[in-house]
Amino acid sequence: MLQENYDSDIDKNNLMDEEETEKSPHYDVMTWGSDIPCREICTRWQNDQYKIPTMQRQFVWTHDMASKYIETLLLGLPSPSVFLAATKDDPKLIIVDGLQRLKTIYYFLSKKKVLIKNKKYISDDENGKPFRIINNKSIDERWRGKSFEELESNDRDRLELTNITAIMFRQVMPQNNKDSLYEIFERINTSGIALNPQEIRNCIYDETPVHNLLADLNYSKKWRNFFGDISPRMEDKELILRYLSILNLFENGFEKKSVPLKSYLNHFMDDTTPMLGKDINDKNNKKHAFSDEKLNMFKEEFIRNIEVLSPFGQDIFYGKGTKIRPPVFDAIMVATTIAIREGVSIPHNIENLIKELKEDVAFNTCALIRTTEIRKVLGRIIRSLYILYNYNPIEKYLEWAKDKEYYGDISGDMESIICAEIASGSKMK
Repeated sequence: MLQENYDSDIDKNNLMDEEETEKSPHYDVMTWGSDIPCREICTRWQNDQYKIPTMQRQFVWTHDMASKYIETLLLGLPSPSVFLAATKDDPKLIIVDGLQRLKTIYYFLSKKKVLIKNKKYISDDENGKPFRIINNKSIDERWRGKSFEELESNDRDRLELTNITAIMFRQVMPQNNKDSLYEIFERINTSGIALNPQEIRNCIYDETPVHNLLADLNYSKKWRNFFGDISPRMEDKELILRYLSILNLFENGFEKKSVPLKSYLNHFMDDTTPMLGKDINDKNNKKHAFSDEKLNMFKEEFIRNIEVLSPFGQDIFYGKGTKIRPPVFDAIMVATTIAIREGVSIPHNIENLIKELKEDVAFNTCALIRTTEIRKVLGRIIRSLYILYNYNPIEKYLEWAKDKEYYGDISGDMESIICAEIASGSKMK
């Protein structure tokens, strides 16, 4: 679930749906400990040997906090371990946890010029001055107000040779994704603000084509005019990601009865989703990146949807309240994409039809309860296509579903069968 510590125009309770219950796979992760002297940490930083995930690039410790940490090291007290991830395709070590500590060491030992804003916040500034320990009574008087060069020589030597324990790890299995890195980010990140799932994805998959596509779409003028200001916690990005991934699912199918939405979005962002018809954790499920043609198609279709739907305002995606409800958003967006592809004209009264859709019993059963079940995902898209565009996608788009035993006998009208059974609350055979 997303954190509830800020205002938002999105229904946060349903951005990651309540059915996110899939068990995580067993990981084979190689781990080892390494004691790294502060001098080496500083050298590695200067040589650009650390990779700082997007979400962690900002230094958030205050001057007082950074100074207390340096004092801790000078006193010879132990420092918490840092977590560093190694990957087979990149020699840089990813800083999973411990950025503030590592960067504080770098600032102090490297004599990096910094600016202390409002006597509190630290930032790089070539016109600034070398980092100094804060000069107040909370610091041992031996080190108050001093830069690294101004310390006694034995203090400098001791600090440079002080070891910081690093927990190093590398994912061995599964071989084709970075799922363990996501899990570790989610479980051990200890910054003051807990990262939500999309922020973690933005860290782990920050160099994939899908990441770049999301950034491009999220900053597009038409989307910003429709959605409003950039969401500080990336909820806007996750809405786009949901739409793209569920569109892909609708086209290509899925083996299980319920979509493990969090891992499905992870794999989509990591460009492994085209193989999701097979076991996600299968070692033979190699990474198959989306082609440039497919990525451009995603982009064009998303922008076209916004052009078509933006005149009616955000409230077409609202649930019963005044917030965007993600299952409503992805259903209407995917249905609109399919309709446009098939040359279906956009009805002049679509705003009224959307109101009718949101009062439809079958649609609401698909969009309100257990929303990640395959039949619910398909059901709400099918209902959207039928009510909004009078279009039946079964034969062209859902051939992959016909041999799935959990859909029951769908040799006839799949739409009627799915929606009637969903509306009545009965189970699929």
